[in-house]
Amino acid sequence: MDLPYNKMKVGCWLLKWFKQLPKSLDQRHRIFDLVEDHLKIVKQMVDQMVNICQPFSGMNWRELDRIWGILDVLESEADQAHKSIVTTICEGAYFGGIFSELLLLVDKIDNIADSAKDATRMLTQREPDEAIVKCLTKTDDLSRFLEKCRDTVYALDDAVKGLSVNRQAALERTHRIKEHEEDADLFKSRLLKALFGECQSKDALGIVQLQSFINTADEIADNAKDASDIILILIIRGYG
Repeated sequence: MDLPYNKMKVGCWLLKWFKQLPKSLDQRHRIFDLVEDHLKIVKQMVDQMVNICQPFSGMNWRELDRIWGILDVLESEADQAHKSIVTTICEGAYFGGIFSELLLLVDKIDNIADSAKDATRMLTQREPDEAIVKCLTKTDDLSRFLEKCRDTVYALDDAVKGLSVNRQAALERTHRIKEHEEDADLFKSRLLKALFGECQSKDALGIVQLQSFINTADEIADNAKDASDIILILIIRGYG
């Protein structure tokens, strides 16, 4: 006697689910539109960070302060974008098994913004000895290191956009992030070797300052790589 009633309940549930499906898809698309807007700001930040090479090599501290000021403003915008995404995710009921992954992804992107700002701020806190500056700028390793850090962010942006194309596109683009991150590690190792093995300077604080700068800048690439791992989880969970 209960069978027709149960069938009716299932039918009503399916009808309700199909009615909500377009709203669910719209909500997911909106989230990734917001993520791409967030990444747009973060890309501007890493572009600005790459610009520090010339004023640093010329010991133009006023220009470095100006660049840091731009990064400070952009980082505030990135924070607002991050909060907006988190609020939208938490208020939505359309993300199922990818809820935690989405939160982790936007956190990693926001960490990139923080690292770009913090790394640049370290260069403005004090003027290191000229010998240290010359040691790190006698080759193009510093500029190539920062460019590779930037490349990981641009590759991450491509991978996020790939999720809206298909899984294969997103998967292939995550590989590029890892390649750029490995290149950044190579240049990081060269810079640290030069800093501790070749710099003829008694400015111990300056050496520690530049070590912190290099390690913090490298966190840009590390966070982009971590974000690519989260994208792989999204692909495994069926997104894309």
